[in-house]
Amino acid sequence: MTARLSIDRGTVRWDQWAWEHDSFPSEALPDFPIYRFLLDEYENALDQAMNTALNHADIPSSMIRARFPGDGLISWITRKTRGELAYQLSFTEIDIIKAPADIDAPGFQQLIRDIRSIRTVLAACVNDRRSLPSKKEIEQVRVLVDDVLASDEVFRLPLRTTQALNWLRQKL
Repeated sequence: MTARLSIDRGTVRWDQWAWEHDSFPSEALPDFPIYRFLLDEYENALDQAMNTALNHADIPSSMIRARFPGDGLISWITRKTRGELAYQLSFTEIDIIKAPADIDAPGFQQLIRDIRSIRTVLAACVNDRRSLPSKKEIEQVRVLVDDVLASDEVFRLPLRTTQALNWLRQKL
C-alpha cells in the first residue's frame, strides 16, 4: 500500500492511498481516510521507530528455513519430474534454525503442527507425480492452510513458504 505524504505548515498528511505492485497497474483506494499528524510528533515517532529498529537490527526473533528446490533449469527439471504440487510442497519442508523466545506459545506450536500435517496429508504427492489428493485430503489441506495463513505467527515463515501455502489454497 502506498500513500502520498505531504508536509504543509507543521502538519504531515497521508492521502491518495493506492495498492501498488511491480507486476500490476496501480489501484486507487479512494475509501481510505486522510490522516494528519503534527510534524513534531510525527518526527519524534519516526525517530523512536528508527532507534528501535537499529537496536534490534540483525537480531531476528526467530529463524525458520525452508527447503529450496532451486532456480532456473533445476527448478524446471524438478517441476517436470516431480510435478508442480511436489515442487510447492518443497517449500513447506521447514526447519527451525533459531527458536523464538516464546517457542512454547500455543500459536507457534500449532503453526508448526499444521504445516507438518499438510505435508503428512499430501505425502504421496511429494515423490509420485501421478498421485493426486482425494477430495477428503483436499478439504483437510484447505482447512490446515487457512489456519496457517490466519495464524498470528505466520509472519515467522519464510516468504516462499507463505507463497507456496497460497498456491495450495488457490490450486487445490
